[in-house]
Amino acid sequence: MLFNNNIKAQSWKYESGGSDFDGKYKTSYVIGIGNEFPYENPLMAINKFDKKDGFNFYISGAGYSQEGTGLKVLWVFSNEPDTIYSTYDFSISSDGKIIFFNEFNDPNSEDKISSAEFINKLKSASKVSVRVKDNYSSNDLVFSLKGSTKAINFVLPDLDNIISDVINKKKAVNEIKQQKTAKIDELINSIKYVKLSSSSLSTLIGKLKEDFGLDPYGLSDTNKNYKSIKVVPVIKEQMFIAYGYVDIYYTLEDGTEDKIYGTFKVDMDSPIFEEVRQKREEEELAKKQEEKKGKEAIELVLKKYSYEPLKQQVISEISRYSREGYSSDKFELIDVKNVMLSLGDFKYGKFWECQMEIQLKNDNIITKKLYVYNLEITKKILKSMGSKAGEKF
Repeated sequence: MLFNNNIKAQSWKYESGGSDFDGKYKTSYVIGIGNEFPYENPLMAINKFDKKDGFNFYISGAGYSQEGTGLKVLWVFSNEPDTIYSTYDFSISSDGKIIFFNEFNDPNSEDKISSAEFINKLKSASKVSVRVKDNYSSNDLVFSLKGSTKAINFVLPDLDNIISDVINKKKAVNEIKQQKTAKIDELINSIKYVKLSSSSLSTLIGKLKEDFGLDPYGLSDTNKNYKSIKVVPVIKEQMFIAYGYVDIYYTLEDGTEDKIYGTFKVDMDSPIFEEVRQKREEEELAKKQEEKKGKEAIELVLKKYSYEPLKQQVISEISRYSREGYSSDKFELIDVKNVMLSLGDFKYGKFWECQMEIQLKNDNIITKKLYVYNLEITKKILKSMGSKAGEKF
């Protein structure tokens, strides 16, 4: 603190000074009136040290302040009697006696007001009323603005330039915000047809704003180049069919995808249901066509086996094994190049076992034992197929 709070005045003062430790400084200030004893002589001040960038704008002597007590500071200028400004960004001195102001809310827009712009308002009004309150107390202050222009210009002769820089930076930031907002609108419009539920749409918009750095605090901008978003049924398809649950992904310019985490649902008349049905039908049709081609191919391979019951059992076993085979043995019927059989364990006038060798087109060989006692294959039947017991054919 540079002043004695016992000084009583209702016009702005200004002076300069300095020390070997802090360097030169300029300061302007005014003593106000408070309604809470003993904080009846608050001080509003602006000061600037040559050795430091920026400046300080603060109020002291308005009461004891501390973080976490719901502290709020409200402002009303005499030339704007129906407009209440509030402090957006402030800090408190270690002893709780001074509140430093950095940024303010603009009640007429979503923009913020810098301390330089706010100080400039002190030049055009005759007084400013301030309410400092927290969860435990409230103190209404009044500061005269008589002589404020000359006092402020003494400390901040380049205030207009500072404000110009602030405005230019705001314009640049707002342009970026507008571009991001337009991109978010584009992404949302691109998936309107899927009919997200109202709550899911609200959640998604909030998530997009967060990811694009447009959340209230602007702390989450990923700076990734999002190209589009897509909506797909959740992996557990039944959860989609029964309740409409979906997953949503960003598609980036490089083709990769980022999942947008959250719980999302579509309305039950969403066209995605029809898309899923059509996809399922197409997959079923493709599967049937593939199975048909496989059966035709295996029929050609097994044409050499003239005994139809044996041929059908071999087809059935190969089909079952291809579906149940281990990952290393996985194959389709169309992948079978040849099949070799060898019948054995002849007793009671028929063969009971058959060794089957499946030769694949990739040169892998799979062997499997079959039980054929129910086929009633005799030596005569085996001979009619051009083979004999224990011989591969």
